[in-house]
Amino acid sequence: MKEYCSHIFTFYRFLNKELSASDFEICIYDNPDIESYLGTDLYMDLISYNFTSRDLIPYITGIVEKCFDMLEYEKWRTIRLLSEIKDGNIEIVLATRKMRQVYYEQEDKLGKSFLSINLACIIHK
Repeated sequence: MKEYCSHIFTFYRFLNKELSASDFEICIYDNPDIESYLGTDLYMDLISYNFTSRDLIPYITGIVEKCFDMLEYEKWRTIRLLSEIKDGNIEIVLATRKMRQVYYEQEDKLGKSFLSINLACIIHK
């Protein structure tokens, strides 16, 4: 993966539902150096955004697509899920459901997935 500021992982963790909207908002306000990665206009839009909006996830997805790389996010998300499974941090049925979800979302967004359908649907037969 490309070298990014550590703040990109804050965006990734939010999109991966590892951070709540309120925790994400706190991270944004606590790290004004994010402005250098987003640019002044987009940063000002971000800190002015209503973090309780139902459109927050699509909005943040748009920022990641514009300023970073969705392909890198999808790689990160896949590796993160597989690492959780390998380390035993996620129950197997939930893991297979998440793999299946990641597979279909990546197929939809990217036209391909980093997971095979056989791996993603291993228990859901």
